Amino acid sequence: LLEEELAGYAARTRDQIGVELGIAFIDLRTGHSASLNGEDKFYSLSTFKSVLAVYYLWLLERGELVEQPLDDDHLYLMLNESNNPSTSCIIQRVGGLEPFNDWLADALGMDRTQNFVMAWQSWQCSETLWLPPLDRRYLDGAAALGLPDDGSLLDCSGEWCNKSFTPNALADFYARFYNGDLVSPQSMERWYTWMVKKPESTFFDDHISVGLTVYSKNGYLWDTVNHYHEAGIVTTPHGDYVLVVFMQKHPQWPGAWTLADVGGMVYTRFAGGR
Repeated sequence: LLEEELAGYAARTRDQIGVELGIAFIDLRTGHSASLNGEDKFYSLSTFKSVLAVYYLWLLERGELVEQPLDDDHLYLMLNESNNPSTSCIIQRVGGLEPFNDWLADALGMDRTQNFVMAWQSWQCSETLWLPPLDRRYLDGAAALGLPDDGSLLDCSGEWCNKSFTPNALADFYARFYNGDLVSPQSMERWYTWMVKKPESTFFDDHISVGLTVYSKNGYLWDTVNHYHEAGIVTTPHGDYVLVVFMQKHPQWPGAWTLADVGGMVYTRFAGGR
């Protein structure tokens, strides 16, 4: 029923104003899921930062990096304020984009051709002035990894992109994190502290009167296509769920009411099934 309702809403908004949506939902108690365009690539923008933070914690727990005094500040700024120079600092701390992309594919099992960050080159690390190099495998190809050299990897749902996730892959990441499959409870608690959103910083609870707690990361780009995304874990009095919403081609910037509409529909169906 949820999938049908989301499909109907998406069709109406696409026909009326041209918005394209990618949605993924997972009930974290039952594992029930629903999606819309869930296997399509979307220009993921800053939504990757929540995954990057888990990679940092994963390396830290394995002794593959040693925490530095400013790391916690950079992680908080990256996740709570979407600070881009701090993101570059964390990319530097984990060894660059190439090992991060390898981790997505090899440790998390994500499809390498659909889930990656090829470039983050507009912001130097505020601390070291380091600029992340491109992961050129996504430009030049890498036959051993199944990466073509024809530029097709940089096509996300009809739009050029240098970083990509599918809604289903990102939702599965959040579910695995929530279930304790990726890092320890202590590391999870740190991540939740960095990620928790104030009511004015999330759109998932706009149409909902009961108290929700949202641990999400957004991503947006204001241009002729107008992207606005939000993805994360929502905790409610009825249980918890993952919600990922990618949105592009919205003529009304930022078009956040669309995220609020989807958030309200998902919660209503979720709570009504309890």
